[in-house]
Amino acid sequence: MDKQKQVLVKLEILKDDYNRKKRELDETMTAVEQEKWRFKRELEELSEQMRYIFHKREYNDSNSVQQAYRMISATQEESEWAIKKVVKKLDDEQEEQQAVYKQQVLSYEEELHQLKKESGT
Repeated sequence: MDKQKQVLVKLEILKDDYNRKKRELDETMTAVEQEKWRFKRELEELSEQMRYIFHKREYNDSNSVQQAYRMISATQEESEWAIKKVVKKLDDEQEEQQAVYKQQVLSYEEELHQLKKESGT
């Protein structure tokens, strides 16, 4: 019974570690999404400020205005690409952790089953 108890303790520790790591990944994912939203909002505010400045000063060089908006748009696209890359990495990491967790659980459950079989219970 002592070995069975050890396996059960290992199983519980494994579960706790998995849940902790999952929570950390979820928190990281939430932080990334919040940063994405904040950055997008800041770019929108910058765009609005530029519109105001160009309008107030009656800036007539449309090429410069268009270039500034293209730069903002390119920055937004780059940030979205970078965020997608980070999110994909986090998703992959979460899937890998889940696969390893399931494999280890099966191993412990198999070991536990074998110990029960050997002890006759």
